[in-house]
Amino acid sequence: GWFGGRVFSVIGDQEVIQPLFDVEGFGIGRTLPQPDGSYRTLWREVGYYKDLASGNIMETWANPLLGGEVVETYPINNDPVNSHMKPEFRLGFGATKDEVSKVIPFVMPWHFQGAHAMAGFDVNLAWKTPLDPKVWKRESPGEMARVSEYQQWRVDANELTDRSVPSLKPYGSWNRIAAWLPWMLMGQRPGHLFYRSHTLKLDRVEDLPPHVLAYTEKRFPKYLTAPSEWTSPNVSSYEMFARDRKPRT
Repeated sequence: GWFGGRVFSVIGDQEVIQPLFDVEGFGIGRTLPQPDGSYRTLWREVGYYKDLASGNIMETWANPLLGGEVVETYPINNDPVNSHMKPEFRLGFGATKDEVSKVIPFVMPWHFQGAHAMAGFDVNLAWKTPLDPKVWKRESPGEMARVSEYQQWRVDANELTDRSVPSLKPYGSWNRIAAWLPWMLMGQRPGHLFYRSHTLKLDRVEDLPPHVLAYTEKRFPKYLTAPSEWTSPNVSSYEMFARDRKPRT
């Protein structure tokens, strides 16, 4: 599942929304049918932040919201991001026990228009951040992390209803509203981020954009292979950041 798009700053109700950087990456997974008719999806995902002008993957970024202070980027690298799909399931990332989430019926809201089938899926969550704001003064968004993600898929309606087709190839979008990223060193400054991106299912990792494939082979090669075993709990970028970085002063 490839994605690519842009990330914007949203500050107050009057300030013009500004693009900050681009984002591009992919998720890779395996879907396993269970004896009770449910499915387990084994998933991991990686993504990189890119310069607006050049499109190059950035390892440092001059944060214009901090007067150009140079900060070290931290790629998206979440493993695992598993889920258990059944008639009713808990909507959430499953990274922390205190996550504000709910149990919902799993019925995709399909819309049909001619030969097109479209569906959306919304996730609105909050959980206690692993970045204690008393310790991670420049990185933490506060006691709680609020994240909302909105996905859309489009597929061929005839293929969707044809049980002889083993796998669909959807394309669509992924939008996200979330606090400043820890590596931006924005702390609890007013405002947040808005992501908008395209999504597309690929047949194989070799179909990834060459620069994404090459960077992943160099830095995060495990993301080129789908997980084979169920593990828990899930891990978000906050947990990974807390593991890999130290608080800045």
